Amino acid sequence: ATTDGGAGILAALGARIEDRAGNLLPAGGGALASAARVDLSGLDPAVRELGDAGGIIVLADVGNPLLGETGSARVYGPQKGAGAADLVRLEEGLLRWADLLEAETGRRARHLQGAGASGGLAFGLAAGLGATIETGARWLLDAAGFDRAVAEAVVVLTCEGRWDGSSHPGKATAEALRRGLLAGARAAVICGRDRSRGMGTDPRIHVLAADHDHMDEGDLAVLAGRAVRLLLARDPDL
Repeated sequence: ATTDGGAGILAALGARIEDRAGNLLPAGGGALASAARVDLSGLDPAVRELGDAGGIIVLADVGNPLLGETGSARVYGPQKGAGAADLVRLEEGLLRWADLLEAETGRRARHLQGAGASGGLAFGLAAGLGATIETGARWLLDAAGFDRAVAEAVVVLTCEGRWDGSSHPGKATAEALRRGLLAGARAAVICGRDRSRGMGTDPRIHVLAADHDHMDEGDLAVLAGRAVRLLLARDPDL
């Protein structure tokens, strides 16, 4: 249901996505391989006008393109429970959808950094409405004045459900840690599971994992305490 290339949000805004018989496609990425036609004439006029004026910005938390080995389906599908056969179907559907939507609007967006975010929703808004894709973590941290706050920090401690290859490019956790290190702070991340080995994680980032999928407040307290003790052991002057 999540890996639909933004077809669902465009349909909600008035787009019509049909199969060869002219029937509306059911919702979800699994149906996109059967898409034959997309009609955007029914889009909400206010939304279309806003998009044409460059007024739609998508904040993406990852930098993945829509398709391929680093694309939406193959990287994030398994996290949503998709098996091998599901991934093939989702990839085929996204490819078909990208061909149709880009041909309809003349906007090529499948290759854009972040196009694969949120199941490809960013692609749908970029190709369908002319939205601009920006790195959400950078935008939000800038808006919050993070750099000013971290300038005097000794330690940056943050959390992630699963720390793996998808945690790094553009996500708030990785961006906060990166900025903390640049400011001279020590950095640590608490996570449910650590799957970052061999993925080029910055060795200066201390990773503390609960090693199960359902962390509660007690787990967070234990791991936070462990992180502080670890950092103090390595640098008693903190």
